[in-house]
Parts: sequence; structure tokens; C-alpha cells
Amino acid sequence: MKTENYLTDNFSIEYDTYMTEGAYGLRIFMQDPTGENEMNVHVTAEGAQWTYSNTKSLNGTNPAAIQYGNYYNKWHHIALAYKNDQLKVYVDQYRVLTVPHCGMKPAKIDCAGIGNQDNPIIFKDLKIADGARIIPSSLKI
Repeated sequence: MKTENYLTDNFSIEYDTYMTEGAYGLRIFMQDPTGENEMNVHVTAEGAQWTYSNTKSLNGTNPAAIQYGNYYNKWHHIALAYKNDQLKVYVDQYRVLTVPHCGMKPAKIDCAGIGNQDNPIIFKDLKIADGARIIPSSLKI
């Protein structure tokens, strides 16, 4: 990134992830330009959770077709789309969470998680795109 605050007004983040049973998974942290406010998204075999500065949270549930035992040991495509203070989280072709008002404009991201030899954090093809329209047309919106 060429600047410290590189996210645009509308953006998307996409990546592919593989989770074993017992794995924590990847967490995407998004900070405002000052670094004082932060929101994060954590996608698991149960669904997606959004948290804002540890004061607010929303949860969404994966459909049965990709939940728990149907989620583990498979690759999944995760997409986050931020537009006009709204965040949508997709797992494969399903929209699992909509945050109607995030309460902040993200400027940068960090990725984190808890892993070990038996339950590593596995992800690939992380993409950040200008605009929130990169979501593949195969997704059910």
C-alpha cells in the first residue's frame, strides 16, 4: 500500500479460506484513519460476527448447506462489501450478514487469528478492491 489509509469510500475484501474442525479462522480488522475506532468480521463454521470497538455486535448464521460439519475441510470464498456505511458479508454464494450502519468509515485493515500446528489459519487470494461491486454474480443476494 502506498498510503497509510488506503481503503476507498466503497470497497470490497475477498479471500478464500479452509478451516479444520477446531480452527479459529481468520479475523479481518478495519480501523478508521485515526486508529481509535475499529470494527472486525470473523467468519466461522457457524456464521459471521461483526463487532464494533467491542461495544456493538451483530451475528449472522450460515445456511445448513455450509454450516458446521458441512463447512469444515473445504475451501470457502468470503467476500465483504462496504458501501455507504453498510457492510455485507458473503460466504460462498450466500449473504450471511448485513450490518445496516457500521458507524465508521474504515481506512485500513489488519488480518489476525489464533492458530497452531493442528489447527492452522489457512487463507489465500486476499483481494482489496475499490468499489463494492466486485461480488461475483453467482452469489445469491
